[in-house]
Amino acid sequence: MTPGSSISQTAQLRIEDVAAREPAETLRALMRTALFAARRQFFRYAARTISRTYEAGGMPAVLAAAPGWRKKAERYGTPSPSAMAHALDGLEPSRADELMVPALRLECDGFARDAILVCVPSGSFVTARSGYITALMARVAKAARVNACIVDYRLAPEHPCPAAVDDVESVVRELIARGQRPERIALVAVSSGAAIALSTAMRLRDVGIGLSSVT
Repeated sequence: MTPGSSISQTAQLRIEDVAAREPAETLRALMRTALFAARRQFFRYAARTISRTYEAGGMPAVLAAAPGWRKKAERYGTPSPSAMAHALDGLEPSRADELMVPALRLECDGFARDAILVCVPSGSFVTARSGYITALMARVAKAARVNACIVDYRLAPEHPCPAAVDDVESVVRELIARGQRPERIALVAVSSGAAIALSTAMRLRDVGIGLSSVT
């Protein structure tokens, strides 16, 4: 598989062969597996490329190359329109313009009004929230029947650590200032976002603010 391609030619031929003799659900499962493998392959390639770029030209070279890497990464995080529509069904997505940090709210009138999930997306600290993560967080919110707020924290390398932690902490503190009880706030994270969420929880704990949980 080459960097920048989603599925290798061999894998595509196998999928087409299965499609001719297997039910649709089996085919969908196979496609999900192949795309997951493609994403992992891409990020392994990206990590090596970032390292080599830094060794060759230092941080200026990394900063110059970052936009191109992000554009490639977007190909590996976009669900189909129907999958996204299914995930968001019943929710009202809106920008959380009242917060100092960019964030997306996922709300439903039937959910608990006194609790909130603060979601910290993945992206290896360098890529923006993908459509896949938005759909995943929407499914989590619906399963928990709790409104969610997905934090679009600042990205490295332009904004090195702890910028992302500062952003998530800022969102939590703003929610508390607006009347949200800390014990009814839960941090929910995916992959690399877990490091940001845990760092945020430890910071808040050290100043006496205890959240509901970190998931």
